[in-house]
Amino acid sequence: MYHLAPNDLLEQETQSVFKQYRSSLRDDLHERVHRVSELIDDFSPLRTLPAFQALEADIQQIIQEQNWCFTDRE
Repeated sequence: MYHLAPNDLLEQETQSVFKQYRSSLRDDLHERVHRVSELIDDFSPLRTLPAFQALEADIQQIIQEQNWCFTDRE
């Protein structure tokens, strides 16, 4: 049977705990990212950012390409 030296065992356990911690942070972030649109009422500050403007333009283009747009009923 192979036994680890105390320092190696400590390092192994530390890495294991750190991986679990990072995984839980990633899961929390994933959940929070999906809730952003539910939590924001005013998108105007985001619209000042070039990256957000590009995102909106990309989404509008995809909506048009997929014919997901709704026509005016007037």
